[in-house]
Amino acid sequence: MVALTRLRETARFLEPGSRSRRLAAEAAELLPDGITRETIRRQPYAPAMTSAHGSVLVDVDGDERTDLLFNHTALIHGHGYAPVTGAVAGQIRQLEAVPFPNEHETGLARLLAGRVPVDEPLFRFTSSGSEAVLLALRLAAAATRRRKIVVFEHCYHGTFVPSSQADVPSSDYLLCPFNAPALLRQVFDSAGPRIAAVLADLCPVSGALSAATAAFAEEIREGCARYGALMIADEVVSSRAAPGGMAAACGLTPDIVCLGSYIGGGLPIGALAMRRDLGGCFGPAHRPRLGHGGTFNGNPLSMTAGIVALEGFGAERAADLDAATAAVCEELNSLFARRGADWSVRRAGSLFCFWPHRTLPASPGQALHHMTRRKIGGLSGFLLRHGVVIAPSGFGCLATATQQADLDYLITAVDAYLTR
Repeated sequence: MVALTRLRETARFLEPGSRSRRLAAEAAELLPDGITRETIRRQPYAPAMTSAHGSVLVDVDGDERTDLLFNHTALIHGHGYAPVTGAVAGQIRQLEAVPFPNEHETGLARLLAGRVPVDEPLFRFTSSGSEAVLLALRLAAAATRRRKIVVFEHCYHGTFVPSSQADVPSSDYLLCPFNAPALLRQVFDSAGPRIAAVLADLCPVSGALSAATAAFAEEIREGCARYGALMIADEVVSSRAAPGGMAAACGLTPDIVCLGSYIGGGLPIGALAMRRDLGGCFGPAHRPRLGHGGTFNGNPLSMTAGIVALEGFGAERAADLDAATAAVCEELNSLFARRGADWSVRRAGSLFCFWPHRTLPASPGQALHHMTRRKIGGLSGFLLRHGVVIAPSGFGCLATATQQADLDYLITAVDAYLTR
């Protein structure tokens, strides 16, 4: 049990004369719905932020909140981590972006090589995780000379990959339910020789961190091996959920791994780690040659920030963060039990997700019920108005900047929500 703590009020952004309200109205004149990425949507609008430090976010109306989202996992050390800010400040004075190689690309690739389950990997950098996924799909098509891609329903792979039949742009995408090995086998049996790759997030945030079962992971491995399809592991978020990422935790050896988020130390980044022979697809002699440009790919600022962030996040520090997440999740689940609340929380490494039922979903498809989403939105909205930031989906994470007091207050605030 945590000591009784006074609940904070952080709802000034909702007042009629607030700066956040005015900025939201101004943004709506120039941006659809006043936002430029769906993942920051809040009702009726989000508070605008002006500064941050450590695990604290400060909005333009003067309210401070405990950050337990860290720009959707990108800030592994929290806000204003001195080694990163110092290194980036020095780098921007020396070399910020040029159309030539820089030594920092190799330095970051060397650090990443030990964090992916690919032997002697080659790397290609992008400016976001979404771009990394798109490049992985293009690489699979070039390497196999096939077009079909297996994706799993309601799993999010960035902005451009479909997640349901409603938004499939072409017949090249074959959708299958997640954690359904028998149905995946049917997909392979019907289209195996035409499948270029299987794209899998093995611990999808959209399924409340419902990890792949052993049977499902084995069906991915066996089907890819049988038909010569490439296995693409989307580890943009889940890379930090287990040593070597979730593919390693599932005993899989992917051909391509997509990375992003925290590997850039808070700056824009994405990356592919690929089997060494696949790197030939980018060479001028390969037919069809895979052309890949990008003004900010491998830019010195993101590379420098990523190097410093990863150097400060070794196995021991990652294990400590995982243990802290396990402890707070255990305490939250104990709180739900004491209150007789139909809630639970699940974690993967230092990631966690609230779920408004005691039975956790086994797949993103099971997590789609609209009443469930409304209940999660109620919790995240209450926390936003009382000093804690998590995603509207109930998702959150810890950073090395997270303090025990932050976690104690989270439990206090959740308890207040349950007993309001």
